[in-house]
Amino acid sequence: LGFGEPSVDEQLGQMRYRTLGFPAWPLVHDPKKARFALEVTQEFRKAKKRAASKPGHAKEAFDEIAKKLGRTVPHFLPSFWEECGRVMADQGANAMAAQCFERAREAERAHKLKVDEEARDAVFVEFALLGAVAVKSLSAYAKDLEKSAGAKDAYRRFRTIVVQRALGGMPPWSGMGKDLRALAKAAKLDLDVEDDALVRELIDSPALRRAPGEFWNTYKPALLRVGKTPEVRA
Repeated sequence: LGFGEPSVDEQLGQMRYRTLGFPAWPLVHDPKKARFALEVTQEFRKAKKRAASKPGHAKEAFDEIAKKLGRTVPHFLPSFWEECGRVMADQGANAMAAQCFERAREAERAHKLKVDEEARDAVFVEFALLGAVAVKSLSAYAKDLEKSAGAKDAYRRFRTIVVQRALGGMPPWSGMGKDLRALAKAAKLDLDVEDDALVRELIDSPALRRAPGEFWNTYKPALLRVGKTPEVRA
């Protein structure tokens, strides 16, 4: 059909990847019931405008909209609360953004919703890079993944989140090594090999300058091993 690899002559702009928001998610995944999302879109826009000057009032408005959606289309709630989180993060209200992110996860559990695992992983990375995911949420997600996906798949997916988060500019958290190594051990992987590979991937990340002491203590043996190569030593 003539669809080939495009030739690019000039530099292209780049932007951070984000998952489908609200009301885009309902329109794509459940168009028959999307009218419920469209009906509250105007209210959502009004609340969004208030977020800059009165974030608390905006949050109250979001709560009211969520109640309406919860009564008719609860499976819209995760995408709705994630969009609320983006609004709050854009205003620098990261604590409220993190609360919205948690509300999205609570809705998944409360209504026992079917979840697109890859999409949820992407949301974790997106919000982690916004500084809107609490460390306890990341640790809890590691345990949830092991239960739902099995140790090997959980390790692969959680490791991807860890690496993308760090390369995106967020420093490792104190218990990161513990969480990651626990999954690797459960998956019966060689911990030394995995630790070495992770250190090699993260060593160039500027975010490591802000890594806590626990990170360096956890990965000290790996640093000593991979530090035998000139490029890592440098």
